[in-house]
Amino acid sequence: MILSVATFQWRNLEDAHLALDQGVNLVVGRNAQGKTNLLEAVHLLSTGKPLRGVRDAETIRRGCDRTKVLGVLALAETEIAVEIGLGTRKKVTCNGLALPRASDLMGRAPTVTFCSADLGLIREDPAFRRNFLDTTLAQLRPGYLQAFSHYRRALEQRNSLLKVAQDQPVEATHFEVWEIDLAHYGCLLRRYRLGFVEKLAELSAEFHRDLAGPENLAMSYPVSEQDLDQEALVRVYGDGRVQEIRRGSTLFGPHRDDLKIDINGSEAKLFGSQGQQRSATLAVKMAVLRWAHEHQGIAPILLLDDVFAELDRYRQSHLVDLAFRTQGQVLLTCTEIEQVSGDLVSKSSVWMVEAGQVRRV
Repeated sequence: MILSVATFQWRNLEDAHLALDQGVNLVVGRNAQGKTNLLEAVHLLSTGKPLRGVRDAETIRRGCDRTKVLGVLALAETEIAVEIGLGTRKKVTCNGLALPRASDLMGRAPTVTFCSADLGLIREDPAFRRNFLDTTLAQLRPGYLQAFSHYRRALEQRNSLLKVAQDQPVEATHFEVWEIDLAHYGCLLRRYRLGFVEKLAELSAEFHRDLAGPENLAMSYPVSEQDLDQEALVRVYGDGRVQEIRRGSTLFGPHRDDLKIDINGSEAKLFGSQGQQRSATLAVKMAVLRWAHEHQGIAPILLLDDVFAELDRYRQSHLVDLAFRTQGQVLLTCTEIEQVSGDLVSKSSVWMVEAGQVRRV
């Protein structure tokens, strides 16, 4: 949980300081006023990255050369800060001490986020779904982030060798060093992912029934026993080396895997309506929240951006009920307070955002 957030020259916001409620924080404002930027600030403190895939420099207020976001966590009142400057390296600190990497924030204040861009979980290509798995597991399972970093380094080194081998001979032993690492850490990543998706499939199907009625949501991470066998994967890399030299990249491994999502037995990307895709994505996000709560004992912060826009009253009421049941911190944005039930408003801290200015109601 985050006790407070302070922003300086962040996006379009006037410098702001918010003491957040431990329950639901409702952020109200018309489009383009800055309400989503508050959620983005919390996401930055959680992951070291802005929301929606924007570049760091785009978070700096127009006319300024740097921005800073500060947060105080409930755990031992730890203060974390992220500073972004034009032409300079991002600075991340914890209680005033510099952290080596922005990714070192992972796990300190984990978040589960839903915004319009997250519909890419259904609509976009496999890279989007892999990034969802990687980002989620990196926040919630420390061992995953370590394995992922080792795997990515081995992949970069092998790909560099493949490109060199297009112009000159490279001894097999140079490849084998990195292929052993690729196989070892690749199998670790796949086992993490497989266990996570198996549980996520069960939970997301349950949440989806609450949100969408009798429709059936199914998820799977289609890997074989051979894909989980380190020695078998080493042989795959060796056997495919000639073909991969021609392509200049590694064609096999978890960096090529996908997450399969079906609604009523059909691929959600191809056959799901917009409403079905939105409900499915929300169900997956709520499942992540439940999974994290069960494994860590503390629910991640739930960030819901303009989630009521395309949901009917039935789905709205069920989503709100599910959010309250998490018993964690929630930040929820909407364009009009009338979109939200009076019961939710009475139980929430309400913030109004207008022309970049934030005030508590």
